[in-house]
Amino acid sequence: MKFVQKPWHRCIAALFGLAALLVVYGPALNGGFVWDDDAWTSKLEPLFSASGGLGRIWANDPLLQQYYPLTATTFWLDWHLWHEWTLPYHVENVLLHGACVVLLGVVLTRLKLPGAWLSAAVFAFHPMMVESVAWITERKNALSLALTLGSLLAYGNAVGWWMDDKPLKPRSWWLALVLCLAALLAKITAFVLPPALLLLAWWKRGRLSWRQDGRPALPFFIITFGLGVLVWWLETHHVGAEGREFEATLADRTLSAGRAAWFYPWKLLWPADLCFIYPDWRMVPASWWHWVFPLSMPLALFAAWKVGRGLFIAVVFYLAALAPVLGFLNVYGALYSPVWDHWAYVPALGILVPVCSWIARKVPLRWCLPVLVFLAFLSWKQSAMYRGKEELWVETIARNPKAWIALTNHGLALSVEGRLEEGAAFLRRAIEVRPHYPKAYGNLGGILLRLGKHEEAIQAYQQALRQDPSLAALARKNIGGALLMLGKPQEAQEQLQASLVLNPADEELRPLPENEAAMTAGRFIATLDRAPKNLEAAHGLADLYLQQNRAREALPHLDEVLRQQPGHVLARHNRAIASFQLGQFAEARRLYEEVLTRDPSQIGTMNNLAWLLATCPDETVRDGPKALELIQNALRQAGGRHAVLERTQAAALAEVGRFNEANTLAEAAFQLAAQSGNKALADSLRDQIMLYRSQKPVREGAQPPR
Repeated sequence: MKFVQKPWHRCIAALFGLAALLVVYGPALNGGFVWDDDAWTSKLEPLFSASGGLGRIWANDPLLQQYYPLTATTFWLDWHLWHEWTLPYHVENVLLHGACVVLLGVVLTRLKLPGAWLSAAVFAFHPMMVESVAWITERKNALSLALTLGSLLAYGNAVGWWMDDKPLKPRSWWLALVLCLAALLAKITAFVLPPALLLLAWWKRGRLSWRQDGRPALPFFIITFGLGVLVWWLETHHVGAEGREFEATLADRTLSAGRAAWFYPWKLLWPADLCFIYPDWRMVPASWWHWVFPLSMPLALFAAWKVGRGLFIAVVFYLAALAPVLGFLNVYGALYSPVWDHWAYVPALGILVPVCSWIARKVPLRWCLPVLVFLAFLSWKQSAMYRGKEELWVETIARNPKAWIALTNHGLALSVEGRLEEGAAFLRRAIEVRPHYPKAYGNLGGILLRLGKHEEAIQAYQQALRQDPSLAALARKNIGGALLMLGKPQEAQEQLQASLVLNPADEELRPLPENEAAMTAGRFIATLDRAPKNLEAAHGLADLYLQQNRAREALPHLDEVLRQQPGHVLARHNRAIASFQLGQFAEARRLYEEVLTRDPSQIGTMNNLAWLLATCPDETVRDGPKALELIQNALRQAGGRHAVLERTQAAALAEVGRFNEANTLAEAAFQLAAQSGNKALADSLRDQIMLYRSQKPVREGAQPPR
């Protein structure tokens, strides 16, 4: 601060700046926890309250969202001091941001850059920084940057940057290394420090040497690389930045990186329409103008080089700091938004510092005061978004109506308040924007259950299951409850049994009433939820459904078996039975004939096809002579008496007009069925005998015996 010479003047200026920051962030200071804040506070309560919890934080306990143990330690301390009183959390974030501002001003002053404190002031009040300050969970940004700048100051003192290349000072060097490690443990964005050390050394002397620059910086690179690999692995395998949502070609990633690289400078220079969740952009490799974004970046670097080494270094710093979130690496936040304001907290320095330095050379600093006031006003308005969850989601949806995570979370918040219809409407909007979003379907199903719309709830849960089998236990349980309300106890018990198999610890499902068929079906369902390609379970479940005349439920399982094994004879036979039950007689005939083409010895298939040809109400399918030929062949292969086959033979005889023979054969089959105790078959034959005595064939399309 050129205009602040005396120490007590500097203290007054610092206090005035802090007061200004507290005013700017005033709308958010009393705000509650918003999205993801619970991941660092209330969700960690079991860890915070446990004996040895602090040690478990540093040992990377599975409860931690990311391995930033220093940041987690500050939240551990806050939880013990303030619990859920959020005012101190917000004030601490503002204080950390203020520390970053002061340290930035000191660093830039020692680097003798024009407009050092102008750069710091713009950074302090720029609305793009609001997300990192007003959002409690992003404390890691400010904490890491403050430690990074402190490390830079100590390193500069160690290598003589501030004192005309004095000999290396080991104590300052060790302090710089410890602060660098602390910054990395606060957030991995501090990875930019080691390359920045070399860039600054090159900027100051126009050259690099191993003794003066490489050797002192090497340990910084080593610890940064080690922690960087660890955090990248955790981001992919623990946080969940993998799977179909993160699949993209190199061309797609390159286009997205180019767009993102130009997005932040534009927003920093023209901070209009800032948003918590930005609209997704669809970059198409086939569209030539989309390639302008990535291809222009080398041109920008070349232009910066032509202007001067300082600007070139600033642009390189910006791109290096932004590199992990450009899209070439999977970052979980990219699932919701292609860009985030808090991702620009550190990279912004590479844009703001050279711009402010240029302005300081061209105009008196007092002329910049209105700009600072305007930026502070924009930040004050932006910070109001963080007063609570409702304000955050409502404002986000207003600025980006297709922010599916905002639509989902706002819908859930409304449902918690009892505004179920409104909540369901927001969840439906989220599904429209993002059809492949299983949790939205599951949440919608829960709201629909509370609204008494049981059939719609079942459909929502089934869609969630199709998209994410890991939701099976809860979804099956809720589907079972909905089926009970719809008066379908058999189907309900199957779903509840499946849920119990998937989650045996669920005491709400104990005890279930004894029902062997439902228990068997439930086990098959649970097996398929765990292993969707299990053919034995799929065919077994379909067979159970067919026995209960539930062909429509059997069809998808039979089709899956045939998709995997087209030569599965029994599955094709059962697929024909399902078509028969659904009245698809021509399809049933075709499938039966396919089975016999593959295996002519299938007596059961011959019987079923003969029954279909003899009794089908569709005359285009019915064929009495063919039916009689088939059933006689089946009887020859079977050998001896067989009531089921004789029943079919009687129907075929009636179809060709031989009613007396049909009646005689049916009566004999009736006696055989009665003697064997097959009451269902005997009752069926009794009804058919009455038809034959009246000279009438069977025309009911009844299900053939299996």
